[in-house]
Amino acid sequence: MPLSDRWHGGFGLARGLHLQFHLQIDRRRPMLHLVLTCLLLSVASGLSMRRFLLPYFSAGDIAEKSAPVTIVASTVFLAAIAFTVSDQDLWAKSVILMLGLLLAAMFDDARPKLTIALSAVSLAAYLGLRSIA
Repeated sequence: MPLSDRWHGGFGLARGLHLQFHLQIDRRRPMLHLVLTCLLLSVASGLSMRRFLLPYFSAGDIAEKSAPVTIVASTVFLAAIAFTVSDQDLWAKSVILMLGLLLAAMFDDARPKLTIALSAVSLAAYLGLRSIA
C-alpha cells in the first residue's frame, strides 16, 4: 500500500473520530435543553397554579385583596400551560404537569408575591431558552 493511501486513511479515521465526538456533544445538548425547559415550565405552572385557582374557590376577601397578584399568576399559569401543550412531546407534557401539580401541593400560598415572581422569572427563562433553540 502506498504511503499516500495510508496517510489519507489515517486522516479519514481522525476526521471520523472528530465527527463522532461532535455528534456525541450534539446529542447531549438537546437532552439538557429538554430537561431545562421541562423544569422551567413545571416551576412556572406549579408555583402559579394555586393563585390561578383561587378565584374559582370561595376564598372571599383573599381573592379580592390580592387581585393584581392573581392576574399576574393567571397570565403566567396560562402561558406556561400553553407553551407546554404547544412545544413539548407527549411524555414531556405529562412530566411537566405532574411536577407542576407536585410543586403546587408542596408550596403554600403564604408569600404569593415571591412565588409568582419566581414563576414569572422561570417563564421568562424558558422564553429565553426557547428563542435560542
